[in-house]
Amino acid sequence: MKMNKLLVFFCGLISLFGYSQSINEYKFLMQDQYNSKIYRKFESKEGDTVKIWYKIENTIENDPGVAFTEYYLQVNCNSKTYILNTSTTYWRDGTVQKVDPPSGVPKIIPISEPNSIAGITYQNHCKK
Repeated sequence: MKMNKLLVFFCGLISLFGYSQSINEYKFLMQDQYNSKIYRKFESKEGDTVKIWYKIENTIENDPGVAFTEYYLQVNCNSKTYILNTSTTYWRDGTVQKVDPPSGVPKIIPISEPNSIAGITYQNHCKK
């Protein structure tokens, strides 16, 4: 009986750990022509709005100064537009530089290029 309780507790703990990792981790998306690796982390879809994070890891040959950059996008499926809410650059020397939209008002940008990060997000999360 004690062994069964321990087994149930252990399985629950492993499941909880796996779930927390799956919702908080970047997943590999692709490698670009410069060998930079692109990852994404889905945050939410509420109505016609998709919120998603992207991380681009640069190779040292391609960009000796920047290790990686994170972008937080909000895509509007109905209007086929996106907003870059914030970006954070992680420099190889340890400096972190966060950039928010000027005056706190993000710019609404039309999605015109299907192979862009915003275009890929639109294709994967908006089109039915």
